Amino acid sequence: MDTTDVTEQARDVIAHTFGMDPADVPDAVSTDTLSAWDSLHHFMLILALEDQFGLTYTSDEIPSMTSLHAITDITARHLQPQTIS
Repeated sequence: MDTTDVTEQARDVIAHTFGMDPADVPDAVSTDTLSAWDSLHHFMLILALEDQFGLTYTSDEIPSMTSLHAITDITARHLQPQTIS
């Protein structure tokens, strides 16, 4: 899955969590730009993202997932194939 796919799926999850149309979720959406993005909605969003992508975020990642950009970056890292050294 490429970054664009991750971004669009994350946008859809954000839209669903906040009761919005995905077309109304801007690239720059964040806790600073969306007043409804409070701690409860953040928790609901993280659970929905984990369900959508089939992964579990770490306790270090969750507090920093405060924008579409951050969500995309962190999720894409989880979805990259792991290499064994």
